[in-house]
Amino acid sequence: PPLEISRPSIIIDEHNKILAWCLPFVLSERCQVCVHLKFKKTPNDSAEEPSRGTSWRTDRRYFREWSQLELNSGVVNLSPGWHHQGHEGLDDPIHISASLRDKNKQVGDKWLHDIQELSAILSEMMVVMYPDLHVVGWEWWVGTVDYRVRASIFNSTQIISNWVTLAHRDPKSCMQWYNLLASISSYHNASLDLHGANISIKDGPGTMIALCGTAVRHSLMKYEGDILCYAYFMRNSVHASMHVEVAG
Repeated sequence: PPLEISRPSIIIDEHNKILAWCLPFVLSERCQVCVHLKFKKTPNDSAEEPSRGTSWRTDRRYFREWSQLELNSGVVNLSPGWHHQGHEGLDDPIHISASLRDKNKQVGDKWLHDIQELSAILSEMMVVMYPDLHVVGWEWWVGTVDYRVRASIFNSTQIISNWVTLAHRDPKSCMQWYNLLASISSYHNASLDLHGANISIKDGPGTMIALCGTAVRHSLMKYEGDILCYAYFMRNSVHASMHVEVAG
């Protein structure tokens, strides 16, 4: 059986590289309640609703829609700058995500404002966890948008509601970079499984996990109740296009 982790921990590989930081219940109840309420007030048409498609990431079968759930199922991507799928070369243009432009701009901008505190808390954790990534995370904003109003070092945020996540790696980042996962709401009996490492992280509301998502295959298959996950990540192609040095 996998090793179960339920207290503050770091997970290292055979080369003493930190693959993950696990901080259970680190987010205050006030912060969780605030972010939870903001999500509930979001109009449905700003979300990218799941569909029956070829990718499990958008396949409705992996989104829970039970009648007793309080939150709608869906995914919202918030990025002021990323590449379109299949157009990630150095000379390809960087685009604002659909949730932050056109008819969704007002709602999307308000979301970014509403989650500024959470974004700032998670970003500043990187000062300890990965100082170099914290530095280059701020650098890419300069010349892209008014970075002074930004609270996050990450160029993309994904808000995921009531989703079962199959085992996967995150291919568009760097092996050594962290994704940050902050989970809130009323769920329980959840575990983030790290395959290969044979580790299962017990995940409860207010838990923050920093994970080398490109290096480590991971999944979250079972939980009870509503779960709302804020996933923060960087895309290497964006940093390359902006001529920002890759954090080692």
